[in-house]
Amino acid sequence: MSDAPVIVRLVPAWDNPAIRAQLSGIAGLLAAQPPEAVIYRGRNVLTRLELGGRQVVVKAFPSPRTLLKRLQRVGRASKAVRAFDHAERMTRLGIGTPEPLATLEAADGRAWFVCAWADDCTTVRHLNREQGPAIDHLCSALGGFVGHMHHQGAFHFDSTPGNILLRRNSEPAEFQVVDCNRMRFGRVGRWAGLGSLVQLDAQGRLLESYCAARGWNPARIRWLYRLRLNLERWSRALKNATRPLRRKLGL
Repeated sequence: MSDAPVIVRLVPAWDNPAIRAQLSGIAGLLAAQPPEAVIYRGRNVLTRLELGGRQVVVKAFPSPRTLLKRLQRVGRASKAVRAFDHAERMTRLGIGTPEPLATLEAADGRAWFVCAWADDCTTVRHLNREQGPAIDHLCSALGGFVGHMHHQGAFHFDSTPGNILLRRNSEPAEFQVVDCNRMRFGRVGRWAGLGSLVQLDAQGRLLESYCAARGWNPARIRWLYRLRLNLERWSRALKNATRPLRRKLGL
């Protein structure tokens, strides 16, 4: 079939006929999983399952629904390929992310990204809801982690609490970045870097440790942080107000 998935990226450890056969039937394999295997369902669907003898997460990207989305794909790698390549690059930089394992694409625009399941992890969403010394300690560690990532030249366009995982009860705190298709690599300036901070925390608890990781004086950029924070609030309100229209237009 012309729209059958084709393996585009594959780690050497998985390059054998048995796993290739499983991957080639990825669409049917996902369809056969029970509802509880789906850990997220939105524009993309994330499913946990066993593949190649390992617990993995498969992120399924649908085919572009609008002409604009199709035009945006011209000359660019698919989101799944970018997720794999960026995760590999993050690993080389020493930045935590679930191990990328495979990428598949179909002629109709669908794509799948397979990565290792991050065992015993949760998102850092709870840091915005809770208070106390233990949370302050985690916020300090998270600010240092993001500062290190930016110092290494890795920038995530969607640094929301749902895209950073924390391994429970690990000491020191261990973080992993997910949704790596939305990244760029290169110098990360103050404006962009502070934008990531305000996405993660609206209370300013990450700023000190972030600046320490980047060798900055926080007193000199606190005003810029407050400006970035206000813009983020306005931007979030605008996104929420226009979300129904954007979904209808496929944006």
